[in-house]
Amino acid sequence: GNTQQHGWHMVNTRLSLAQQEQQIKAQVDWIFSAGFDFLTTESGLSEFTHPECDLMVDLMNVFAQHVNLTWGREAGIKVHCSTGQHCDGFLDPRSDEPINFNFLPTFAHPSMGVFPHTVQVYGLDDPTAGAYGNENFSYMEDYLVYE
Repeated sequence: GNTQQHGWHMVNTRLSLAQQEQQIKAQVDWIFSAGFDFLTTESGLSEFTHPECDLMVDLMNVFAQHVNLTWGREAGIKVHCSTGQHCDGFLDPRSDEPINFNFLPTFAHPSMGVFPHTVQVYGLDDPTAGAYGNENFSYMEDYLVYE
């Protein structure tokens, strides 16, 4: 998959799910062997592309459970502010509409923490001039409070 913003990727989504699970576990083990206290990750393949929604939830679960249950540490994932990406098979419990892909951690293992973030210099209630298709990022705050 693409490496988001030149970050370190944990998994090749072209491999089987079992191989992807092993990749995630090996990458987490490698990072924690360096003595880190927690680990966060990104969701999707880039800011605007992602694998199938059910695969993404599976990958989040493997990550969160391995970090938390195997290592006893905290796992988190960034929640992006891009728009227009929905998961038809996952209904947002707040609206009963297909959930924004970025909010899929709602369906992940409870040990997965969330880190909603805006972009550039915008605060949660600042006007954004349409950045990422948003008038402001107040819905990110709503999600953070919900989680």
